[in-house]
Amino acid sequence: VAATQDLINNVDPVANGVPEGFEWGCYGIDIETSSTIGSGYSNTLSIINQNCQTQNGGLSAAEAALNYEDNEYSDWYLPSKDELLEIYNNIGPESENMNLGMFETEFWPGYWTSSSADGSSVNIDEYAQEVNFADGSTSNNWRNSSFRVRPIRAFGNWTMGCMDTLACNFNPEANMADGSCEYAQQVYDCDGNITAEIGDIMEGGYLFYIDETGKHGLVAAMEDLEGTYEWGCFEEDVNGADGTSIGTGYQNTMDIVNQGCSTENGGLTAAQASLDFESESFDDWYLPSVDELEELNNTLGTFGQPTNIGGFEESMYFSSSEYSNNPTQIAWYVMFLLDISTNYNKGILLKVRPIRSF
Repeated sequence: VAATQDLINNVDPVANGVPEGFEWGCYGIDIETSSTIGSGYSNTLSIINQNCQTQNGGLSAAEAALNYEDNEYSDWYLPSKDELLEIYNNIGPESENMNLGMFETEFWPGYWTSSSADGSSVNIDEYAQEVNFADGSTSNNWRNSSFRVRPIRAFGNWTMGCMDTLACNFNPEANMADGSCEYAQQVYDCDGNITAEIGDIMEGGYLFYIDETGKHGLVAAMEDLEGTYEWGCFEEDVNGADGTSIGTGYQNTMDIVNQGCSTENGGLTAAQASLDFESESFDDWYLPSVDELEELNNTLGTFGQPTNIGGFEESMYFSSSEYSNNPTQIAWYVMFLLDISTNYNKGILLKVRPIRSF
């Protein structure tokens, strides 16, 4: 890795007694960076790709380094913390080369790195790391502070790739980060398996079921629908809506809604109210089948462990499952107080808790 001379905004590094260096920029924006050797180029691109600004309107330290051209080279960038420390130790003031790089060591000796704050005691979106060339110390400083910039460039046969061991595509042979790291979605691993536990909040609600693949599941809305609802379609045999097992609730709901039947009191059916529900940016909720509702009670309800994490009332909740022995008048419901699944008149008013699948 080669380094060049310091960059400053003016020929005179001080204007009106204030250092005219570069801000790190991107104040208040969380940017994923690394401190390791080989990560400076990727860090620089990550900062640039945010298109964020400095508070005084000038170039950020990363922009200044990336825009720099010298000795017919135009591939310079802002070094990471460890890269800058390597410079300090090898061509800095304490090296055997006696400050070959001619770094400033007395007046305003701080140099920006491309590494965000280490997060030990400060907000990482407000601070970044700088190296003091007076003594080689590192510290977290406000991103709107002005410090010097020393661009570097890489040469030779580096192996480009993802160097973050936490990334899904970590390359143990890579020694130069290229910004290619890919990460698992929150509450999933790199293979798409769910890492959340029953009762955790994900995908818009409380997780209460994971299928045998480990990649799909069901969540319940965070709260009941306001009020109570009839099942509807009294004296009508719905074409469908006969599924009782886990995985049939959505089809049941669609069967009820597509039937186009009404309620006795003129309000929405439990199925239609569930289908109309929107929460946590999701609009694909539906009325659970009786087995889905039982699973919900056994995991998050009054018989779950810990008890009632889903905040259910000790009441009766409608399922989307019609009762096969008397489909024109009866539907299944679950009594959360007693953990009883039974069937009753479609015209009574009961509680509703929508669910969604993912």
